[in-house]
Amino acid sequence: MTTNHPVLFIGLDGAEPMLLAKWMAEGKLPALTKLVSEGCEGPVRTLPGMGDGANWPSLVTSCSPARHGRYFRSQQRAG
Repeated sequence: MTTNHPVLFIGLDGAEPMLLAKWMAEGKLPALTKLVSEGCEGPVRTLPGMGDGANWPSLVTSCSPARHGRYFRSQQRAG
């Protein structure tokens, strides 16, 4: 059985997870705390053999690095 549910992806690029957890526990980030408690959360990991420059293009385009061609933050030129 498949159902259609809206999805909201919030990427906190460069955020320190331990600080976010600490501030949420201290009540300093109530909106983020509510989003996490009512949804799901987790880290975005870089695929093996890929650089961190492959993640965002993949999330935005819904394509794999093999299709969009971004593997690393700095792309190497042939030769």
